[in-house]
Amino acid sequence: MEQSNDLKDFWLQFYEALSHGDHIFVERHISHSNGVLAIGTDPSEWWTGHATIGKMLKADLEELVGVQIVAGDLQAYCTGTIGCVTDRPRFRLSDGTEIPMRLTSVVCKEENDWKIVLWHASFGVQNEQVFGTRCRWAKPAQPPAES
Repeated sequence: MEQSNDLKDFWLQFYEALSHGDHIFVERHISHSNGVLAIGTDPSEWWTGHATIGKMLKADLEELVGVQIVAGDLQAYCTGTIGCVTDRPRFRLSDGTEIPMRLTSVVCKEENDWKIVLWHASFGVQNEQVFGTRCRWAKPAQPPAES
């Protein structure tokens, strides 16, 4: 896979659409393919199918009015019509508070446009919170690059 400025530009537009509540742009860029999946930050956010994902993201966007999504260490790679995106974006709340998150996505070119096939967003939780102790294999996370 090679770095893709085209895919990176698309993903920045996607963040803008999310930040401005543009559910039409967002829904237009969700694939209609079988197996399309979006996994959100809440344990109950596991959505399959274009219609379900579109409906749930529209509801989320209505709740997140005033929240910006700021790119962190956005990486975009593709080979042919398949691409992947990784990032450490931040939710920027209206009071300036920033909440770091992690994101991975698989996209494909359909009808000459990038469409999301898989999207997974999460908030990092320290191993101590999950296991009750620091795991030997855990290494400190690298902070995201400032944008």
